[in-house]
Amino acid sequence: MGECEVARQNKKWLIHHWLGFQLSVLLVLFLLSGVVAVLKAPLTAVFMPTQIQTPSEKKVPWTRLESELAKHYPRLQIYAVTLPKEPYLAAKVALMQAKTEHQPARKVEVFFDRATAALLDKQHQENWLDKVSRFHRNVTMQRSLSTWVLVSAPLWLAVIIMSVYQYRHRLTRLWRVNNQHVSKTHAWLMAWLLPLSLMIALSASWFFAERILWQQNVAVYPNLPKSDGTVSDVALPLSDLMARVEQVAPDANIRFAGYPSSPTGTFSVLLQSSQPWVYYRAHQLHFNAFTGELIHVVLPDDVEGLAWWADLMRFIHYGETPWLMWMFALSGVVLAMAICFASWRYLSKIKRQAGVAVFLTVISLNGVVFGLAVYGLYQLSEDMPYRGWPVVSPVL
Repeated sequence: MGECEVARQNKKWLIHHWLGFQLSVLLVLFLLSGVVAVLKAPLTAVFMPTQIQTPSEKKVPWTRLESELAKHYPRLQIYAVTLPKEPYLAAKVALMQAKTEHQPARKVEVFFDRATAALLDKQHQENWLDKVSRFHRNVTMQRSLSTWVLVSAPLWLAVIIMSVYQYRHRLTRLWRVNNQHVSKTHAWLMAWLLPLSLMIALSASWFFAERILWQQNVAVYPNLPKSDGTVSDVALPLSDLMARVEQVAPDANIRFAGYPSSPTGTFSVLLQSSQPWVYYRAHQLHFNAFTGELIHVVLPDDVEGLAWWADLMRFIHYGETPWLMWMFALSGVVLAMAICFASWRYLSKIKRQAGVAVFLTVISLNGVVFGLAVYGLYQLSEDMPYRGWPVVSPVL
């Protein structure tokens, strides 16, 4: 191999190592927070026993739920109800009171048993699982941190592609029985992590592309349907609207139901689709909140184009199936450990071969990434500001 070829190979390794090290701090944070986000349901069952219930096939007694809420939280309004797909998790109803001249905005989330409507727990602010998930999914108020987080996903995808190219010979030699020059453990670990890391990075990169499309006024999802214009003084109670939902889709599993914030909106219901590889948002029912009339139905077969791709990416990235959830969680932990080990070896090599000056230069360049990561962790100590917004649901 000539000197030019050696120099070119060394340059590739330098770019690969430097780019990987610059991303290491953020990647470890997002890998570990991603593990928490994807395992949120089982972690909730372990650390928050007041938010679990005995699994039951009974339907939610909506009238009894309204009575219990009115007894314990009078003068508040129901904004939305969330029913997790895991049968052992309690359902959650978001209650709110819009800001007025005489009182501040108020919000409380109440967890209840789906079979008995018994109130189990409440929270006025996010718990630590919610905060870690929010940090990972980048629902923050800071646009600068948000943009950097989104950019890190395509950069990680570039690192993976570069790694595949550089390690292609090791991958092809992996199945050679008599090969003694390649560490079988390292090679098999790399081969196992490669497709999972590629799936995570590819689905995360879509969120970056979705942000770019949104900034260019390109709609990924079609606009929500508007109400038919029939409006009265107050919307129907939750029990009446959910009775209409059960009439239209008696066997469907409800994942979410929410009142609109204005009379022009609809009472939206998201159902769990029975089709494979379909995110639950693909099946929707929209009702007039004042009359209970069904206005619009969205079926999984109706979702196409960018909306179909966006739902597929969310299905993959959020680990909507148990095997995806546990494989992503395991790969996230192993990959985070591998990144920490590789970063330590990289720093040791730089300090030993290039000297203290180059070592400090590399550390200072990574300081920007480290600072952004620390700032992101600081956001976890802050509660999401609740400013209050109007809702058309009746007052309890």
